[in-house]
Amino acid sequence: MEIQYRPFDFQRENFAGIVALFQATYGEIDRFEKRYRWQYFEHPRRESNRILVAEHDRRIAGASSHLPFPILIEGRRLEAYYASDSMVHPDYRRRGIMETLTRLNAESLPIIYAKGTNPGMYRLRLKFGFRDVIPNNYMFCMLAPIAWLAAKAKIYRGKPAFIDGLTVKGQEVRPIDRFDDEFDRFWAEISPKYPGISIRDKSYMNWRYLSHPFKKYQPAFIFEQGRPVSLFVARGEGYSAYVVDILWDYQNPKEPSKTLKVMKRYLKKSGFNKIYMWATLKPLRQAMKQNGFIELRDTPKFTVFGPPGQIDRLADGGNIHFVDGDCDSEYL
Repeated sequence: MEIQYRPFDFQRENFAGIVALFQATYGEIDRFEKRYRWQYFEHPRRESNRILVAEHDRRIAGASSHLPFPILIEGRRLEAYYASDSMVHPDYRRRGIMETLTRLNAESLPIIYAKGTNPGMYRLRLKFGFRDVIPNNYMFCMLAPIAWLAAKAKIYRGKPAFIDGLTVKGQEVRPIDRFDDEFDRFWAEISPKYPGISIRDKSYMNWRYLSHPFKKYQPAFIFEQGRPVSLFVARGEGYSAYVVDILWDYQNPKEPSKTLKVMKRYLKKSGFNKIYMWATLKPLRQAMKQNGFIELRDTPKFTVFGPPGQIDRLADGGNIHFVDGDCDSEYL
């Protein structure tokens, strides 16, 4: 049996074969159909989406997708990709298809980041030379211990809901309904100051956080003296808040502690009693520890593959600002 490998042109070819593969692999299809339209066809960088397929007798036996994930390191833009859906049809397993797809992608894409949501895929990537991005564990903050105990005891409380805004010591939290030129100006001002950061713009932020088919996110600017000085994005799940994006002026010595304090107050006022956050940048993690966060053992097994001369820098998460919304696997 000869397996053929080739790029799949998702904008011109019939997507039915990919849908059938997903259904055979995971056993459900409704959510995937909505997600793939959002992920592939509505993505603001969709022309750079990459899908590599394995075919046998005109049947898609396996597929591996990578989404564009450009990063900025010391002012230099690097074209990178994030590994998304990796699937092999049950009829074709244990024939080395995923190993071949992983090798071909590593040979053809300049830089690949991935989260090891599947233990087998994580081990396979390490086998092919992927490196763990360090640090790589979640952090946790208890906002309201008494409220948490009440929830554990199933004592009735109102459901958390993001409030319309908050003012704390001259800093005003303003929820964002739509990212516009104001965000692009804010990004242009702060992004060159970071040693490393994944690249964002208003189109990406609107797609990622405001047009998701299943998840509801609350982005918010923090204003000071009439101008935006920082930003965070959170989503709620029960009484827990998950912070999936956060930006601030990297050269402001009072940051990111100021932003963390205001963000915590906002989320507590919104009724949440816990915060989870995954982040790699060393100054952010230090500020989180100073503001009540503790390290957890849980890790998404975030890895990177890249040129030998760059791999050490690419795997140094302490100097690159990644958060949960970057390379996010929770929407998959």
